[in-house]
Parts: sequence; C-alpha cells; structure tokens
Amino acid sequence: METDGGHAVDLYNVDIEGGTPRLHIALPAGEGGLIMDAQITPDSTRVIYAIKFDDLSPVILYSAPVAGGMGDELTPMGLDRAGISHFKISPDSAYVVYSADKLNNDAVELYSVTISGAANVRINPALLMEDRPVF
Repeated sequence: METDGGHAVDLYNVDIEGGTPRLHIALPAGEGGLIMDAQITPDSTRVIYAIKFDDLSPVILYSAPVAGGMGDELTPMGLDRAGISHFKISPDSAYVVYSADKLNNDAVELYSVTISGAANVRINPALLMEDRPVF
C-alpha cells in the first residue's frame, strides 16, 4: 500500500522474486480512500481488500486478481450499510466470511460471500453488539 500525503492510495503486489509491481487499485487524491486491510487468498490468485472511501462511507470488501486489475465489490449492501468490521478468507480460497451490521441496528452478523461476489448469504441470526464475533 502506498499513500501520497494521506490523500491518494494505491494497492500493488509484486512477486517475491521481484519483477514489475501490479496495480490493483488507485484512488485519486480527491477520493480520500483508505485501505483498511488487504490479504492474498491461500491459492495466491486474488487479493481481498477492505476499503473506506471517506469518513461517511462504510468499509467495503473488494476482490481483485493478483495478476493485476480493478476489484469487484464483495459486499453490496445498499446505501444505508454500516460496513464490514472483519473478514477471513476460507482455506480453499472459495469464500470470504465477514462480519457486518447490514441492517444498521447495532447487531453485527456473519456473512459468507463467494470470492467472485456471486452469492452473499447471512450465516447466522442477528447478534447483539456484545455477542459480535472476534476474529
């Protein structure tokens, strides 16, 4: 990850042996985005990253190919979403499990989404804040 005075954010990866860095996302200075976390899938084919575009926006998950290119949003939850709080990638690289308050009722829930973002499913009943998962 690279920042330019705290304004522009770029996410790159490069092979361990060296080579040309591959760009995954580049946010213009006006966007004010912040990459909160980034993880490579166990099969090393994709990078999953959590991003917050500004102080009012939620944290959103994206998936992008390690070979380079822009990401696909994994957590489309509507305009009133509170955003994700934690995420983990499954050992087979097929799913991402994350916690979020999609309903904005201060109840964090667990969700599973395919690595491509095709199927987003709540995997538990609503939880109270004190019952939220710890990753």
